[in-house]
Amino acid sequence: LSLFLTIISNIVGILTIPLLLSIYLQSFSKVNINPINLAYKLTLTVLAPTIFGIICRYFIPYIAIFAKKYKSELSMFSMTNLMMIVWMSLSVSRNLIFKQNPIELILVLIANIVIHALYLLFNYFIASVLLKDHIKFKQAISLIIMCSQKSSPVAISVIAIVSKLKNERGLLTIPCIIGQLTQIFMGSFISKRFAKLSYDIDDKQENTIPYQNDLQNDTEPPTNDLNE
Repeated sequence: LSLFLTIISNIVGILTIPLLLSIYLQSFSKVNINPINLAYKLTLTVLAPTIFGIICRYFIPYIAIFAKKYKSELSMFSMTNLMMIVWMSLSVSRNLIFKQNPIELILVLIANIVIHALYLLFNYFIASVLLKDHIKFKQAISLIIMCSQKSSPVAISVIAIVSKLKNERGLLTIPCIIGQLTQIFMGSFISKRFAKLSYDIDDKQENTIPYQNDLQNDTEPPTNDLNE
C-alpha cells in the first residue's frame, strides 16, 4: 500500500504541480511558468523512469528478483544520488545562502511543521471517519503517513526546471531539505505511537477470539445421537 500510494502521488503530482504553480505564482511578475512545458519535463524526468522500471520488473523476472534481493542497497544508492544533487546545489549557492536572515529559515521550519501537521490531521480524518469501515488499522496508518509525505525528488526536479540561475537552486532547495527532515522526524515519532497502538489492538484481538470460540461452544445445543 505504501509503494502504491508513493507511485500514485508522484503521477498525480506531475499533473497538478504545473497547474497549481502557475496559479500560485501568477502574482509574481518575475516568475513565468509554462504549465505544459513543466509537465512535459516532469514526465521525462520523473514519470518515464518510473514506468520504465515497472515495465522491466514485470516483463524481466531477473530484474524483479534482483530488486527484491538488493532492495536496501538500491534504496541507499538512490538516496545517495539525491543527497549528491542537493549537496552540489547547496555548494553552488553557498555565498547566497550565508547572506540569508536566520529568522527566515526559522519561519520556513515553522511553516513546514504547520503544513505537515495539517496534512496529518486531514488524512487522519479521512482514515478514521470516512474510511473507518473499509480499511484495517494498519492500512489506515500507512494511508495517514504516506499521504502526508512530500516528494523531495519531484520538488528538486521542479526547482531545476523552473530556476534559470544555478546559484538560486541551492537557496530554493533549502525549504525542501527542511521539509524532508521535518516529515522524517514527525513521521518517526507518530509511527512509533501507531505501532504501539497496533500491537495493543492485535493483542486484544488474539485474546478476544479464543474467548468468543469458547463462548460459542458453550452456547451450542447438544446433538442427539440418532442411534439411541
